Amino acid sequence: MIKIGDKVRFLNAVGGGKVVGFQDKNIVLVEEEDGFETPVLVNEIVVVEAGDDMAKAMSKEEKKKSAGTTTQSLHAAMNQGLDDEDEPEIKTSASARPSAGSEDEAPYFTDDLDSADGEKINISLAFMPVTEDKLQNTDFDLYLINDDNYFVSFFISTKDDSSFENEEERWVLREQGTIEPHTRLLLNRITNGHAGDWERINVQAIAFKDKRSFLQKPAFNASLHLSPTRLYKQNAFTANDYFDRNALVLAVVKDDRQAAPTTISAESIEEAIMTKPAEKAPAQKTRIEKKEKKDDILEIDLHIDKLLDDTTGMQPKDILDYQVSKFRQTMEAHKKEKGKRIVFIHGKGEGVLRKELWKRLTLEYPSCDKQDASFLRYGFGATMVTIG
Repeated sequence: MIKIGDKVRFLNAVGGGKVVGFQDKNIVLVEEEDGFETPVLVNEIVVVEAGDDMAKAMSKEEKKKSAGTTTQSLHAAMNQGLDDEDEPEIKTSASARPSAGSEDEAPYFTDDLDSADGEKINISLAFMPVTEDKLQNTDFDLYLINDDNYFVSFFISTKDDSSFENEEERWVLREQGTIEPHTRLLLNRITNGHAGDWERINVQAIAFKDKRSFLQKPAFNASLHLSPTRLYKQNAFTANDYFDRNALVLAVVKDDRQAAPTTISAESIEEAIMTKPAEKAPAQKTRIEKKEKKDDILEIDLHIDKLLDDTTGMQPKDILDYQVSKFRQTMEAHKKEKGKRIVFIHGKGEGVLRKELWKRLTLEYPSCDKQDASFLRYGFGATMVTIG
């Protein structure tokens, strides 16, 4: 049971915050670190820390006040100059790092999303502690990272230690699915005390491209041995190219070569994660006009200079309203096309526009799936919506 004051983490996006109210029985209001309140479906969050007694004792009037709409507070923030047009440094994958800076250097690539380095398969598993300063008592989020030009269908299993001694090894299927190119995917939350269940991991993967020609890759069948004690050592979690927080990133396939099927010692893992990868030159990028192809992803750039030629006299609130109206116009035009994928490019900035879009998706289009779009192409500055 989720309660006011609980600290929660988002399942479909990086981040989280504290529960400050309820929109209705299925939607909670989450206050993030920047002070904004975001409505989120109950099944899209997990509790990482129970609230304190003060939160439990919050009066009914305070709860009602907390549950109010957040549009006004977002507009107030916009009026103070928080504009998504200003984008800070963008973190991207190691295989292609577009330089951050002015709008002319924005991470736009060719339509097929292929980069030279991305033609080699690079798949990793990442373990991220929910609470970094309490490793002995924390849970761990498990991510799959696909840092290449291919879609990857995967099956992840762990060894079943309950089998009899003389039996052949038996495995338990934990996760399966397909991950898109240059994308990270939250798979599961490993609860405290169950890290031992993930000591022996097997990852089977098949790489392909959707409706495009490609070089055929072999089926990968990689086995890893992760000592559970590694997850409770602070130095195992380090800075990386895929998250804003420290994580333990283990290579499953590196440059088309899968991890050896033999046991990987704790010392080898530590050496691998402590070794800084060689710096690679930025991938060549070309700025192009986005054109929708049949059965392809529709891209909508919500940067105001892409929507209007002249914004003279417009206040930040007016700009936000216009961007949201363009978002709603697009959603209404395609809401009956089940399975249609739309990417809304909003930039990273202060996150005001992104929060407004996620709020509208939760409240007005609850049947649609939403997630962060490809980090290679958009640098964590876009949201992909799948019409449901």
